[in-house]
Amino acid sequence: MERHIDWHIRTPLLVESLVETGQCAYLRGVSTELALHRLVNVAERALRSREIAVGIFLDIEGAFSHATFRSMVTALRRKGVSEVCVRFIGDMLETCSVISTIHGITRSRVVERGCPQGGVLSPLFWIVLVDEVLQCLDSLDIGTVLQLC
Repeated sequence: MERHIDWHIRTPLLVESLVETGQCAYLRGVSTELALHRLVNVAERALRSREIAVGIFLDIEGAFSHATFRSMVTALRRKGVSEVCVRFIGDMLETCSVISTIHGITRSRVVERGCPQGGVLSPLFWIVLVDEVLQCLDSLDIGTVLQLC
C-alpha cells in the first residue's frame, strides 16, 4: 500500500519543488553526483569572483527517528499532498506499534514519533519535512544542497 501512496503523492510538481530547494536525496533523476556538482559549482563561482564560500556539513543524529508525526503530516499538507493521502498517512503513523519477543517474553508498544524504519514512504516524509528548513535558508540567500546518507 505504501508504494501506491508514494506513487500517488510523488507528483512532478512535488519533486520539482523539492529539487529547487537543493534536495538531492531519494528523488528519481537526482543523485549524489548532482549534489557534488552543485557544491563544486558554488565553490568555483566564489573563487572566480574572489568571494568567500563556506561549507557546513551536518550529521543530524536520529533525524528519521525523532521527527514527530504532526510535523510530517503538516509538511505534507503544506506541499499540497491530497487530504485523503495525508489522513491515511497520519493514521498509518499514529497506529503503528512495535512488537518484540526475547526469550519467550513478548512486549508491544505504540510508536510515538519517527519515520517507520524501512518504510517505503519514510525518506519522502523526511525530505518533505526538512524542505521547510531549506526554504527558510534559501529566503536568506543561503544556498543549500541536501544529500542524505
